[in-house]
Amino acid sequence: MPVVKAKGQITIIDQNDALSFQAFIGTNQPLTQIYSQDNNAYVPNWAVAPFNVLTPQLFISGIPGDSISVAGRIKAGSTQWRRDGVLLANGTDYAIQATAPFSLTIKKNDNNGDGSVKYQFSAILVDPNNGLETAFNTVINFNRVSNGGSGLLAIITADNGTIFQNDQISSLSLSCDLFRASELLTANVVYAWGIRDLGAFAPTTAAAAATTGQKNVTFTSVANVQIGSQVTIAGATYTVEAVNGTSKVVTMNSNITAAIASGAPITCPHYDAAFGAGWSKISNNAYFNGITGFATKTLTVPANAVLNLEVFKCIAKDNSTGASTSGQSAQAVETLNDMSDPIKVEVTSPDGDVIKNGQGSINLRAEVWRGGEEIDLAGTGYTYSWSKFDKNGVLDPSFSKTGKNITILPADISDKATIVIRLMTL
Repeated sequence: MPVVKAKGQITIIDQNDALSFQAFIGTNQPLTQIYSQDNNAYVPNWAVAPFNVLTPQLFISGIPGDSISVAGRIKAGSTQWRRDGVLLANGTDYAIQATAPFSLTIKKNDNNGDGSVKYQFSAILVDPNNGLETAFNTVINFNRVSNGGSGLLAIITADNGTIFQNDQISSLSLSCDLFRASELLTANVVYAWGIRDLGAFAPTTAAAAATTGQKNVTFTSVANVQIGSQVTIAGATYTVEAVNGTSKVVTMNSNITAAIASGAPITCPHYDAAFGAGWSKISNNAYFNGITGFATKTLTVPANAVLNLEVFKCIAKDNSTGASTSGQSAQAVETLNDMSDPIKVEVTSPDGDVIKNGQGSINLRAEVWRGGEEIDLAGTGYTYSWSKFDKNGVLDPSFSKTGKNITILPADISDKATIVIRLMTL
């Protein structure tokens, strides 16, 4: 189903020259380290190669790519690394790169007595537009889990980082490792992946009968039911348009196609009891935007499946026989972030904005901008839908035009009108 990505109209221009940026710290190791009390072993072991390498990342709005390594962006001599607030220096345990990308290599198992440790990177950013300086810092936290005996523990590793930006990365992958104590299980493991979905609800029933053709259905429970929730009733799936928490009347986005009896089952098609309410079990359904590997160790997530941020959960089950953990499961979560610059639409009119005495025409062009760059020049990457509102703000249902470029004729305008463009995914 097409999703609206941006809107624009000829009478409004939004321009923002302020510098906006975000900083992160990337790592080549999982955020959780396992310590096995049985053999005094760490997994992974930071004291041996490839060690634990922390690399700062800086994303500036309007400038593509990680900007930490771009000459002149970071003020010379301003970078510092701290461990739990204590300034670090080069030595046996820590290697600090003095030049971009200013990485920190940790060569020992460095957690505190409580199993946690925090590293902080700070520097001064030089605005590439005007030379102004802004101090910033960013942190990353690790924790250690003691795995006594032969219990199970799952750890997710972001194989290529956790950040999308614009069109630079087409997909990211998450890999889940299942450990029994410090032993990595590589066979007889069953994997299932879910995504945080606050609208995923546990099965309920209809509290009252509903007839074919109506949009309202009364639920017995509306826990976790919200606008946008997917609902399956009598074999048909609908999207929730409104929820009344008091009356428990839920309005669907379209009329129900079959009569519903009181007590009839109502389900969320992506709910799974193992994940629980608030999580959707990922499948090959179009709802999940092409995520693959959802039944394997490695989940592959395309860029269009992450808007702002998404949280993923893996449940790994020991499917072996004879082991102390046979039939048991462990789970872990990881977050992927979308640092893409926002898309905006501007309408240009080389012919001006006036039709005089019913003569002439006006050509309108929708320009799609992201990060200071015009994209979709050919007009094939999105669907362009145009609407018209009269001087009183009333929609004209007879006006319907599509495409990146349209022509407004005298017959299209009476006195005054506002033309609005909506940009949608294909």
